[in-house]
Amino acid sequence: MSTIGIKPKPPKFEPYVRFTIYAVLIAMMGNLYALSNIFIHPEITYFNPEHLMVGAVMSLLTAVLCGLIESITRKQSSDVHSPLRVGTFTWFLAAFWTILIIASLGWNIIRQKQETIEVAMNEARTVYEKDLIYYSWASDHNGVFVPITDKTKPNPYLKDIPENTINTSSGKALTLINPEYMIRQIYEMQTTQSGALGHITSLDPIRAENVADPWETEALLAFEQGASEVISIEEIDNQPYLRMMRPLVTEKACLKCHAPQGYQLGDVRGGISVSMPMSLLLDINKKDILMFSLAHGALWILGILGIFIGSYRITQSIREREQAEARTRSIIENMLDGLITLDEDGTIESINAAASKIFGYSSFDVVGKNVDDLVQFPLTPESAEPGFESKKGLDEAMGGLIELRGRRKDGSTFPMEISLSDLLLGPKRLIIAMVRDITEEKMQKAEALRAGQLAAIGELAAGVAHEINNPINGIINLTQILLDIAEAEPQQDETQSDILNRIIKEGDRISGIVSNLLDFARQREEVSEEFHLEEVIMDSINLLMYQFNKDGIKTSVD
Repeated sequence: MSTIGIKPKPPKFEPYVRFTIYAVLIAMMGNLYALSNIFIHPEITYFNPEHLMVGAVMSLLTAVLCGLIESITRKQSSDVHSPLRVGTFTWFLAAFWTILIIASLGWNIIRQKQETIEVAMNEARTVYEKDLIYYSWASDHNGVFVPITDKTKPNPYLKDIPENTINTSSGKALTLINPEYMIRQIYEMQTTQSGALGHITSLDPIRAENVADPWETEALLAFEQGASEVISIEEIDNQPYLRMMRPLVTEKACLKCHAPQGYQLGDVRGGISVSMPMSLLLDINKKDILMFSLAHGALWILGILGIFIGSYRITQSIREREQAEARTRSIIENMLDGLITLDEDGTIESINAAASKIFGYSSFDVVGKNVDDLVQFPLTPESAEPGFESKKGLDEAMGGLIELRGRRKDGSTFPMEISLSDLLLGPKRLIIAMVRDITEEKMQKAEALRAGQLAAIGELAAGVAHEINNPINGIINLTQILLDIAEAEPQQDETQSDILNRIIKEGDRISGIVSNLLDFARQREEVSEEFHLEEVIMDSINLLMYQFNKDGIKTSVD
């Protein structure tokens, strides 16, 4: 017998679990910007006013969202008839959305940081290329002569070079500026609080001021290992700088000053260090991160709202549909007539409880089988084809009521009425069969027919009894007259009197039988009264006595 399945309730979060999740979400969103910014800029304190302001706004928005989610959850929980609630899947989807937003925010922050570093690197490379051009120009000209001033004095490290100082025809003193000296002066001119810093250095500098700092020393050692460029973000005077350094390769013009140090053509004799200030770029980066955080926070809130509101609406829709299905299923299961659903080929898809009771099968026994297993269709010459009987029978029964014979599980057959209708579910066509066992109805019809026959016999018996009663009374009366005449004669014939008495006796017996037949044929109201049981029994026996005598049956009444 088919049964209505009861779906288990989906797991739900207890209130303390939900509130814990809400608290974690509020804390996480309130600290998201501060934590991401500290990760990128460790020099910024956690309690920065900007962090506190953005965190408060994000926490407030998240708290409002959590309150909305809680109200939806409680509304669903208060409906005891609701088969679904905001279940585990919704929470998993919300968690996935949260992780996705955090991953997107993290990726954008990292990408923004990389872009900031790339901007600084491009600026550093531009400065380096410009300085390298200056250096190459001075090297190609073996240095330049400039007037001696307070800022430009003769380079003591060029004293071994002939004519490192000269006088013009007018008597003005000039001194030789080598490439390193020129670049150093250029760096000193362009170095301001917010400008780029430059430095030419070496592990073995001629000038003591050109000694390498610790970072430059590591870079120069890296050049000796084959590195072509070293870049990192460092602090100079408590300010962030992007430092870039590339090697200086010994050229022919360089040997004039550096040959005594043992350098040869192609040797790495030092490097040019360029330091770009990052404060402005990092400030811009912070603003970008703030905008990214706010945008992702708003997107996260909208997504969470969409997830929970969508889940609530889907839940309501599913609940209404399941309630409608439950009502329909209850109606079908409580029908007195059997209901069978079939596909176009006559394959059984479902049966209700009444059909299971009629045929003796459970739904698991017949689902997937052909309707031929339940219904005996009329045989035709084409019945040898598999399924032909059911297909033809279904076509004939469509839209009308026909009588066929059904097959029970025990192999017995019974009369049944079947009516069919079809239903289109998209491209699929279903056949709905209504069946009814008419065994009792046929028995009732037979009993009614038999009762009618008996009533007709009763009427006939009453008529016959009336027709017989009158002549038999005449026979009895005339015989009594003859008996009275015979008994009045002086010489009475005993034989004649005996015959006349026998005629009277048989006539009385016939009259009694007719009287009993009339009593049987009359439809009298049932009245409870006392009677002698012996009289009823003897009357019944008298009606059957002829048949008893004919069959040689002797009665013995006790």
